[in-house]
Amino acid sequence: MPTTRGDVRIHYETRGPRDGIPLLFIQGFTWQLIGWREGFCQEFVDRGAFVILFDNRDVGLSQKFGGSADMDGGYSLADMAGDGFAVLDDLGLAVAEECRAACLSRHGPRNSRAALA
Repeated sequence: MPTTRGDVRIHYETRGPRDGIPLLFIQGFTWQLIGWREGFCQEFVDRGAFVILFDNRDVGLSQKFGGSADMDGGYSLADMAGDGFAVLDDLGLAVAEECRAACLSRHGPRNSRAALA
């Protein structure tokens, strides 16, 4: 099970050929990567994508922060946007311009931060 190296451990998985077009799937704030349906992901793989899925921090197999009474985990939207970049870095995709993103979220500000970084 791949996990990013560094201060924050983010669990991720990939689908498709490594030389495909990188496509980072970003789930909503409290969702795990298993929220993406395999058939949906396969549609992109069949069209040449290298699909990258990850668990947000505090959910799934990614690192947990805070406790049950801690409402914000002690991190920001910018931190969460950085998690996607950490996954890309771990995969050796050094330049974000190489990657596209697909988002399923009401949390547009995090995705906007990532897009503008």
